[in-house]
Amino acid sequence: MSRGLRAVMLFLLNRRYIGGRHFPEKNLIKAKVRYLQKGERRDFEKEYSTLVNDLFLLRSKKRTGRSSD
Repeated sequence: MSRGLRAVMLFLLNRRYIGGRHFPEKNLIKAKVRYLQKGERRDFEKEYSTLVNDLFLLRSKKRTGRSSD
């Protein structure tokens, strides 16, 4: 497991976001990938997509109520 992915998982576990709470994925990834090198960033993206594809992390769209007629 790469350093960036470990940081994401620890963040989600420590804040108790795993288990039904919503957190903006874009903000999380941007914050954790900021300090990684180019090769580490590629490894992170590959491992993150594997976790999403294996349904370990669930992605869902949140409706905000704007223009949801």
